[in-house]
Amino acid sequence: MATTLKDIAQIVNGELKGGSPDTEITDIAEIQNAQPDEVTFVGNAKYFNYLQTTQAAAVILPADYSGDFTPRISVQSPQMAVRALVDYFRKPLSPAFEGIHPTAIIDESVELGSNVTVGPHSVISRGTKVGNNTTLGAHIVVGQECSIGDDCQVYANVTLYNKTILEDRVIVHSGTVLGSDGYSYVYDEGVHHKIRQVGRVRIESDVEIGANCSIDRAALGETVIGVGSKLDNLIQIGHNVKTGKGCLIVSQVGISGSTILGDYVTIGGQAGIIGHIKIGDGAVIASQAGVTKDVDPGVTVSGYPAKPHFQARRQEAYLRKIPDLAARIKALEEVTQTKESE
Repeated sequence: MATTLKDIAQIVNGELKGGSPDTEITDIAEIQNAQPDEVTFVGNAKYFNYLQTTQAAAVILPADYSGDFTPRISVQSPQMAVRALVDYFRKPLSPAFEGIHPTAIIDESVELGSNVTVGPHSVISRGTKVGNNTTLGAHIVVGQECSIGDDCQVYANVTLYNKTILEDRVIVHSGTVLGSDGYSYVYDEGVHHKIRQVGRVRIESDVEIGANCSIDRAALGETVIGVGSKLDNLIQIGHNVKTGKGCLIVSQVGISGSTILGDYVTIGGQAGIIGHIKIGDGAVIASQAGVTKDVDPGVTVSGYPAKPHFQARRQEAYLRKIPDLAARIKALEEVTQTKESE
């Protein structure tokens, strides 16, 4: 049965304004490329200019949109509407392999739940437990005494060092390493002596970790990524770091050891955070910020060293004036020297 604009409005819990409710829709697309049998969306005001040229059958727009563009579907959250339509139109591909691949190496002591998939050439070591409906892709190495919960998805070429814990519904993308040694040495008589790291990493439920991340095991206790946190690609998290729930950490962030993040902290790309500090609940660290001291709850900081964002912007504004100020000082010096020579 064909999907119509009326159906789309119902799927996204929106209101269709203008257009024919019987128009057939085959997919959702970007506003720049949408065709007459597709719907699209605008969730950011920067893209409103595309409303003049889009060929889409209808555009999903926020309920507070004040323009006269039609046909449109008004919703409270265009992003949530897109989420629903992606799930509706773009069904996941069937897995390339199900069950235990014959090339997988699984120690006889490993406990596997029901409906577990282990891909080609993966290794699961002694004393590990894997929950129900969990999929481990190809070339994965799981160390000793690890625990992997229900409904987890671990993609190819991931490494879990000994005693790493993944709780339920964790997603780990390719190339990520969980539980490698923390960077810990003591200098004595001209030699840097390694301090053996004997803690572990705990990834709590509903966390997603991007590709090529590295999360170090704790020196003694646990490195913890809190419930529902989402990590982008290429992130380094040091030993004994603990994040609260719902944190967002964007690509190329580095967090040094023993730093504590509260709940719902957001860290922009390429930010660096020194060790042994606390970032309060709801704080925002701007991209490329260098954080060298505690950040209070709810505060946005930027710059290096990081400071409250309004203060950083004011300093940046003054810095931009330095060339003009230098020129004015030079001109005043020349006038003063001329008068002194007369």
